[in-house]
Amino acid sequence: MLTANRPSLNEYGIDYPEIGIKGFEAHFGIYHELLDNQTSPTFLKALAVHQEAPIKVFSCETFWLLSADQLAGFAQHLEPSETEAILYLRSPWSYLPSSYRQMIKHDGLACGIGEYCESIVQRLDYPALIKRWSRVVPIKVRLYETSKHNLTADFCRTANIPSEAIRTIPGLINKTPSEGAHRMMRWVNRGLPPQVGRRVRKLLVRCEQGLKFMPRMDDRAACSTIQTAIAQWDTGVLARYLSAEQIDILRSPSASRS
Repeated sequence: MLTANRPSLNEYGIDYPEIGIKGFEAHFGIYHELLDNQTSPTFLKALAVHQEAPIKVFSCETFWLLSADQLAGFAQHLEPSETEAILYLRSPWSYLPSSYRQMIKHDGLACGIGEYCESIVQRLDYPALIKRWSRVVPIKVRLYETSKHNLTADFCRTANIPSEAIRTIPGLINKTPSEGAHRMMRWVNRGLPPQVGRRVRKLLVRCEQGLKFMPRMDDRAACSTIQTAIAQWDTGVLARYLSAEQIDILRSPSASRS
């Protein structure tokens, strides 16, 4: 959405740098450099261009996965007094099953959800995530569940960006295929070479309506992982950034589906 609105943002003195944009029209190029080197020459180049713009915006969903060392490498080029991070937290009850299905669809994941949960359970420690970021820059924490129906407007208000600078563009929504399509894609990932599997997955997405008769995948392992993770949360950290009602939304399976 931000990439598609670059000309409009520029009119309001907001630069969403083209440098570093890779995949899903976000700054994944910067993220992958930080993973490999804990520094990012691409990020430095992006900071240097269009220096006359009073505001620069960098966006990448996977920035939240940066370790403390990688984040320090990212933040050493920022002026904390002039920088703010906006973090959208999604209920673990919707995030974990959704991320599993996205990995099947986009990355060719073939394992069961139990094995997947073991590999990413640390991502559910939201208080630790908040502490990592708050050590290097001021942050604002928002809830995806309460903003998802008007996410663009919520982001603009939170970032003090004029709402008219970002326009909703049809066709940019990442549609979730049916459960049957995901079941078929996982079987494809297990049995076909990656390049062939990628083509077959795209075909399954196009004909996913015909697979809706298949049952949902078994998410019981995800539920068990989420319950354990939430029980270990440092709610004192969450309470500095979220209301009691918002924390309840994160903790409650039913609230996340509302």
